[in-house]
Amino acid sequence: MEAALNADNWEFVIAYAVVAGVFAALVFCISVVSVPMILDRDTDAITAAITSLDVVGKNTAAMLLWALLVVLIAGISALLPLAVGLAVAGPLLGHASWHAYRNSVRWPVKHGAAPAPRQHLQFTG
Repeated sequence: MEAALNADNWEFVIAYAVVAGVFAALVFCISVVSVPMILDRDTDAITAAITSLDVVGKNTAAMLLWALLVVLIAGISALLPLAVGLAVAGPLLGHASWHAYRNSVRWPVKHGAAPAPRQHLQFTG
C-alpha cells in the first residue's frame, strides 16, 4: 500500500485503474444479460454475448446505472466481516440481474403461435 500512495507511482496507479476499468466494463457489457440468457434458453455463449452487447448499446443509461449499483452493493457488502454482506448481496444481485434480463430481452413469437413454454430445471433425487 505504501508504494501505491507514493507520489512517484501515481501515474502507474492511474494507468492501472484505467486499464482495470476498461476490462471491467468489457466483462460487464458481455455478461450483463448473457449469463441469465444461457441459463434460461438453449443459447450458445457467442449469441448470448452479442445479445448482451446489443442490450447495453440500446439501454446505455440504464446499464451504466446498473453497473454503478453492482459496484456499490458488492463493494459495500465486501466490507462486512465473515462475508455476510456478500452472502446477502450475491443472491440479491443475481435476482435483480434475472429481472433485468427478462425485461430487456424479447424473444420473437411466431405469428399465430402460442408462446413457447417456459423451460424449468428438473431436479431428480
